[in-house]
Amino acid sequence: MDFSNYKRIKLIDIADIRRLKKNETVEDNTILLQLSASRGQVDFIEKGQIINTTKYAIIIPKIKLNPRYLYLIICREMEEFCQVYQTGINIQLDELDNLKIDYHEDIKVQDIIVAYDSLYQEEIKREEAAVESLKIFKKSLLTKLFIWEEVVLCWSRMISYIWELDSLLW
Repeated sequence: MDFSNYKRIKLIDIADIRRLKKNETVEDNTILLQLSASRGQVDFIEKGQIINTTKYAIIIPKIKLNPRYLYLIICREMEEFCQVYQTGINIQLDELDNLKIDYHEDIKVQDIIVAYDSLYQEEIKREEAAVESLKIFKKSLLTKLFIWEEVVLCWSRMISYIWELDSLLW
């Protein structure tokens, strides 16, 4: 596998791009790119569904490729693309003709890149779960600490009260 064998091409060379129609049904493995009020968000729709807004462009491959791979390489380029071509808060549909991507023609390379990304995403989820567990553990320790502080404070007050009573009595 040669991961360094790729071409810098325009997205329109391998995919059609058009504005999504309101209440349009999209197929499985569809790529949507947010045009309205956008920061370059790209969505991958795994299961077909009805999209009830027109704020997206739909990206339809013209050639055989791994759709998840195309999604990943578009995501990789969106920040730079938006910095150069976005005007205001919207992305103009015709500006997407200028979106360039690094494209590996070999389907096997595409599949490997997607597989590695899946492993990477799973690892991120595991780490996020571990962080969440540590936050819960920390919260329980802090709760116990503050309860212990309350106990100590209560005992301290009680001892002070006893000393006051003792001094009043003698």
